[in-house]
Amino acid sequence: MTGTLDRYFNSPNKSFTPVKSLALKVPKRFGEEARKKLVNSNILKKNLIITRDEKFVYFPIMARIKTAHKIISTDFEIARTRIKTYRDIITVPEDLKTYLPKSFDIIGEIAVVKVAKELLSYKKTIGDAILTANKNVKTVAVDEGVKNEYRIRKLNVVSGDHKTETIHREHGIRIMIDLAKAYYSPRLATERMRVAKQVKDGEIVIDMFAGVGPFSLTIAMKTKAKKIFAIDVNPAAIEYLKKNIELNKAGNILPLLGDAGKVIKKTEIADRIIMNLPHSAIEYFGDALNSLRCRGIIHYYSIVNTENLKKEINALKNIAGTYGRKVKILEQRIVRNYSPTEKHIALDLTIFCDR
Repeated sequence: MTGTLDRYFNSPNKSFTPVKSLALKVPKRFGEEARKKLVNSNILKKNLIITRDEKFVYFPIMARIKTAHKIISTDFEIARTRIKTYRDIITVPEDLKTYLPKSFDIIGEIAVVKVAKELLSYKKTIGDAILTANKNVKTVAVDEGVKNEYRIRKLNVVSGDHKTETIHREHGIRIMIDLAKAYYSPRLATERMRVAKQVKDGEIVIDMFAGVGPFSLTIAMKTKAKKIFAIDVNPAAIEYLKKNIELNKAGNILPLLGDAGKVIKKTEIADRIIMNLPHSAIEYFGDALNSLRCRGIIHYYSIVNTENLKKEINALKNIAGTYGRKVKILEQRIVRNYSPTEKHIALDLTIFCDR
């Protein structure tokens, strides 16, 4: 029996830092039988190394159980096996594991995670596990939702360094951001490159809701666009955009502070306009039409139930008609799932002059 257990023991590490844990103390002859039962019942702590002496095997366990053997508290060494995910090492009650986040955003050195209400009392436990499993992460913050007109996430730092400013790298571009002051999502990185690849030499581009500049910077660094007007209503976002222009030496970006519907009137007529304000871009569609040349392109984003997408497209066509324009859909695609019933939709639109 004891021979089959050998592969579960690491060679002794005399310099290890001990970790205190509940332990099941089992005579060696019952060791393998006990291990199988603990594994099958998900009671065995997989992140700690099983230990033994001349007579007994000591199994690190998550909670007290009914058993004929003794349960004690003793020191264990952390297993030196490769951790694939934070879920490999986290300790939460078994009935709550289904609520554990399946994914989270890593922005620079900061992990931003949404935690279900059922797990809020374990948010620091989740944060500590994410730190342990992701060596490049220095801070873990819980995302408590986007608020106000500036689209700022309410963040609660639960583990690591208490900071919200970082530098994120995307397609070789450095993006400085304070996540508590301006909005940024790494999930649109592929979409930003997709749009940039469509930009032709010498184009004038307007980024109506630029934030700290991820769309504008990608276009500036990956194309030969003549000029990029980057507009945002959030003063903090514009300040970080200016820093990002310096960081990346993107001299063809012109940052503009203010409401996009008003500020866009001060720009030049554009060849291409980006409208990444998915919950309310339609409110600014007329302003975009007035600032776009005939046969210009609009990259329009919306959060919409797919059943209502046709209705929104018809609404855009109706708005265009009142401005003497026609809309042709070049491409329609789902960027990502936003909720069980809603999708983040991208529409590439050619706008024709109807006169």
